[in-house]
Amino acid sequence: MIRTLTIALSLAMAAPVVAQDVLRTDLSPAESAVPAPETVHGWVARYFDSTRSGTVEPWLANFAENAVVDDPVGTPVKADPTAIRAMGEGFLGAFETVGLHESFVHVSGLEAVARWEGRGTTPDGTEVTFQGINLFTFDSDGRITELRGFFAPPGS
Repeated sequence: MIRTLTIALSLAMAAPVVAQDVLRTDLSPAESAVPAPETVHGWVARYFDSTRSGTVEPWLANFAENAVVDDPVGTPVKADPTAIRAMGEGFLGAFETVGLHESFVHVSGLEAVARWEGRGTTPDGTEVTFQGINLFTFDSDGRITELRGFFAPPGS
């Protein structure tokens, strides 16, 4: 798995494209229960769409009740719904408008890695851009159980 993520991260840094897993026919019954890569791509797209909604509720709807959020990596981990909500509200509150735009997504089972660019306008009218990479782990219902974000927040 680490090798897959290392390769995916290397590719993410090299080109803004969308990668897809190769369809396999040799899966065991347990493995075949994993959703198709296109389904997981849809969950990732839903997450990024929600970052552009301007409100915290659509963004929160992406997370499982037991989600763990390490975003950005190096800050305190958020492991309860109250802390995750506060994180989302803090992020949105720092901007007049903001959104993350994915440029590369790679899926492996219930995990995905995505390269993205954030674009926003602060309350004083300053336009900012910032880039990062997110690592997602989903449950079988398409809710995020773990999110790790690798980026430096604007102004840091």
